[in-house]
Amino acid sequence: NLFKELNTKESDELNKKLAEEAVTVLKNENDFLPLKNIDSLKILEISFGVEEKIILVSSLAEHTYIEHFGISHTAKDSIVKELFAKVHDFDLVILQLNKATAKPENNYGIGNQTLKCIDSISKLKPSILALMTSPYVLNKFNSVSNFKSILCGYEFLPSLSNAVAAIISGDISSRGKLPVSTTYFKASTGIETRIFSQEEKKISKENFEKRKFGVIDSL
Repeated sequence: NLFKELNTKESDELNKKLAEEAVTVLKNENDFLPLKNIDSLKILEISFGVEEKIILVSSLAEHTYIEHFGISHTAKDSIVKELFAKVHDFDLVILQLNKATAKPENNYGIGNQTLKCIDSISKLKPSILALMTSPYVLNKFNSVSNFKSILCGYEFLPSLSNAVAAIISGDISSRGKLPVSTTYFKASTGIETRIFSQEEKKISKENFEKRKFGVIDSL
């Protein structure tokens, strides 16, 4: 079976390692990442482009309370209003941008609405921008000053989404460097984030389990 031959455990491990080396942190205001007290946060992940629930959410769900909201780049006004109504209920927002194109036309295929939504939400709540597409998309942003952190995963792939989640949660350190220059960041930009200690991870996990089961008990 060719599929099995190409997707071995060894190839999965290699993809994981390559992804962890590639993901780049471009901005990390006041060491915002990894998220401190992640177990006590209520996070909304908004996926602009891919509407179905994605691996970033399931990975972070092991550490914190997180909900997903998927929205297309051409969503109707009613969906946009629903999104903004939801944002207010959360402590922090992860703005994941995907389904862009290689060509700069129409803001690399994401249009104006997505850029406006991202900009507005970043002013409402502490926000992390996760680019699962070309870093050149940043050239279409009016500003990046409102984001607490910016990560670039370069492509919408499971291995890269997992790596982004692991950096946010402090399971791995970011080691990637930007291969090109953009309006806001020069080539070779890359901030190394810290990894939480085993003791910190243990305490966080215990606190999250207590919180999760406490919610269940209250129902």
